[in-house]
Amino acid sequence: MGIVYSEKQRTCLHYAAKRTFSFLDYLMIAILMPILLIGYLILEDKQRKNVKLMNLVLSTKVEVDAVDYQGNTGLHYVCQRKSHRLVPLLLEKKADISIKNKEDETPLDIARRLQFKKIVTMLKKPD
Repeated sequence: MGIVYSEKQRTCLHYAAKRTFSFLDYLMIAILMPILLIGYLILEDKQRKNVKLMNLVLSTKVEVDAVDYQGNTGLHYVCQRKSHRLVPLLLEKKADISIKNKEDETPLDIARRLQFKKIVTMLKKPD
């Protein structure tokens, strides 16, 4: 069985990488943050679930460098979303940091443009 793509040429890895918090998640976190750090605990739980999902996807025969219709890989999306917990998972699977999307940006270019210093450092580390 081959790799399954959506109509936008995305694989399950793209969708796992694009996963973000819903408006309701952010609202609950903002309201509950001052109350015994419940908001922080909700945020941590959501982030742990995203890591588990990405690990599950990466445990399959997914093509880690598959590009979608915009030329983005999963690494591009985790950089756009400041998902610093997911970047190392993709790098462990040898995600190519040099792939440019249709905007002529690599994942490192995106992290630099958005000033995500922690991700820039991760992407610049030698193997």
